[in-house]
Amino acid sequence: MGMTQCSATLSVLPELEEKQIFDGEKANLLVRDLRKGFDSGRTKSYEWRVSQLEAIIKMLKEREKEITEALYKDLAKPQLEAFISEVDNIEDCYSIIKSRPKPLAAYLFTNNEQLKKDYVDKISSGGILINDAVIHVATRGLPFGGVEESGMGCYHGKFSFDSFSHRKSVLYRSFDADSSIRYPPYTPEKEKLLKAIISGNIVQIILALFGWS
Repeated sequence: MGMTQCSATLSVLPELEEKQIFDGEKANLLVRDLRKGFDSGRTKSYEWRVSQLEAIIKMLKEREKEITEALYKDLAKPQLEAFISEVDNIEDCYSIIKSRPKPLAAYLFTNNEQLKKDYVDKISSGGILINDAVIHVATRGLPFGGVEESGMGCYHGKFSFDSFSHRKSVLYRSFDADSSIRYPPYTPEKEKLLKAIISGNIVQIILALFGWS
């Protein structure tokens, strides 16, 4: 089953453009369907998934110009941030990804266990998904969010609570054993002792305490 057309909420005809309004109900239904599919544990065959990836590659190559123009129009993304590239080895891939702003999500499709580990270790992104796309958004136990240019914080359950919670620091201490060296007047003797303490030199500290330095 191949992909025969590009379906996206983008318009390449400015005269037909309509303002897109976020539909929360539709978004919730989409997330619910994704969760249902993920929780079922079922998946399409390997052959079917390969055919879909091939169809996506074909579509991206055929419509690269329209996609980059739409990304610039909708998200103000320059052409250099929306491109298709082939590399001779995986190390080149790491270099290309690292040379650009950190992505919201990074995807890898492979059965190579070492490659999976290297990809997770070397790529910094909001999230990483191996051998699938998007469904991490619908996984309750995983935080979803960006890093640096791709966003701040994360959400999903307790992760949302933590992101919007402030951890207030409180320290209690008494006045017992409070040294007068901390308070004015700052005499030359106090200055010498402070310098000795900052330097960490035990001998200088002892000399300063006795007023011999």
